[in-house]
Amino acid sequence: MAAWGETSKEEEDSQKEEVVEALMARSKSKSNLESVESLSQLKDTVHGLSKTKVMKLLFAIMNECETITAKNCMLKDACFELKRMLEFLNGTN
Repeated sequence: MAAWGETSKEEEDSQKEEVVEALMARSKSKSNLESVESLSQLKDTVHGLSKTKVMKLLFAIMNECETITAKNCMLKDACFELKRMLEFLNGTN
């Protein structure tokens, strides 16, 4: 059991999942009204978290974005190389 003011790993994971679900709900909204409702839900979810937890979640999201960006760059490079190979092979036939 965690001491007062601290959370267990399971509680932090649960809170992360709640924030991710709220963010996903916001991104899936189709109208301005739904967007406002999702933003309100996000605020309600984040409101119960401490500033430290929110900052940790924000940095986790930023790290995920950096990882996705890096993978995207690698995929673009791989696609470029494949395209060059195809052009080379088509040029020799």
